[in-house]
Amino acid sequence: MGSFEVTLNGKAAPKTVANFIKLATDGYCNNTKFHRILKDFVIQGCDPNSKQDDPTTWGQGGPGYTVPAEIGLKANVGAIGMASTQAKGPSSGSQFFIVTKESADVQASLDGNYTFFGYVTSGMDVVTKIAAVPVQPNLYDEPSLPINPVIIKKITIK
Repeated sequence: MGSFEVTLNGKAAPKTVANFIKLATDGYCNNTKFHRILKDFVIQGCDPNSKQDDPTTWGQGGPGYTVPAEIGLKANVGAIGMASTQAKGPSSGSQFFIVTKESADVQASLDGNYTFFGYVTSGMDVVTKIAAVPVQPNLYDEPSLPINPVIIKKITIK
């Protein structure tokens, strides 16, 4: 679908940025999928389970550790944040999401609850295309599972 660039903010979220750089450098997210796509909310990816064919495990994987929450940046369109199983809790370790729509509801659910560590600075049109792919219900009946896989081929750190 294309490429996009993100500028990371190491001052706002130093532990998260260091973790993300390590994951990218190690190729951890390579060939994982954007396994959760909600057009007017977020696209979410980098779950190692998504390399498998069984979508019932997608969204449940990670590197086996968490990263402490570093709450501060806002959930504007294009913000990249870390997934977490609980608001204001530690981040998943690898799964990240990108905010695809700015609205009072989106900001109310995300701001102050999740670690954001950068913003898309180029290629937001690609993020928008990803957000618009057809989806079907996932294991939890959330209409967010892409019908056709959207693969993260590689994350490059410049």
